[in-house]
Amino acid sequence: MAGGDGLTRLRNLAASKGVDVDAIIGLGRFRDTQVVLIPPLLQANLLGMSETFCPRISGEPINFRLPEDKQGASGRPG
Repeated sequence: MAGGDGLTRLRNLAASKGVDVDAIIGLGRFRDTQVVLIPPLLQANLLGMSETFCPRISGEPINFRLPEDKQGASGRPG
């Protein structure tokens, strides 16, 4: 699932401290270019060096909604 467990815990902790997480780009819930919430299964999973063992990454911008038939994908290589 996009966002990972660590991001979910960070969002919950920040919200419990009174922080408006939706106002923070990248921490709030992801929205597409039309400002519509992107369901978690349609958010691209991001892969970086720790997952791929190389400097190239794959992923999409945080406002990119995956096509319905690509749920859980990581996006195009960077």
